[in-house]
Amino acid sequence: MSILRNLPLTLLATSALGLCLSCGGEEKAADTTTAADTTTNVAAAATETVDSAPTANLAAGKAYFQKTCMPCHGMEGKGDGAAAAALDPKPRDLSDMAWQDSVDDVYVLKVIVEGGVAVGKSPLMAAFGPAIDNDASVTAADVAAHVRSLGN
Repeated sequence: MSILRNLPLTLLATSALGLCLSCGGEEKAADTTTAADTTTNVAAAATETVDSAPTANLAAGKAYFQKTCMPCHGMEGKGDGAAAAALDPKPRDLSDMAWQDSVDDVYVLKVIVEGGVAVGKSPLMAAFGPAIDNDASVTAADVAAHVRSLGN
């Protein structure tokens, strides 16, 4: 099971632990975990998943993309899907080599899992992490591998 599949559960458990430690009777030591620490942990988990990307299931990633991403990004990822006409801003052209070269795999995974807001982009780009977690046939790394293949 990939780390990204467990990432939301891990973050939830960490948050719950922090709440438990900050509530209740005895005075306890303050949680010293910072937002930077959490971001570092997310990036490390994503990097570890990306490192295993050569074993990603490209066919599963493509199938998921066609089912879920194609309405906005189009069949070839050019941002020209049927729903794109109604969106402002328009979906990213994922096949654009200049964009592909400007981002790393961690960024692509972050957008897929956490949505556009996670990287300062449009909230219209939804977070698909929960949906992917519920689909045993695909991982976020599979979808990211397909997105990366669109730039070739």
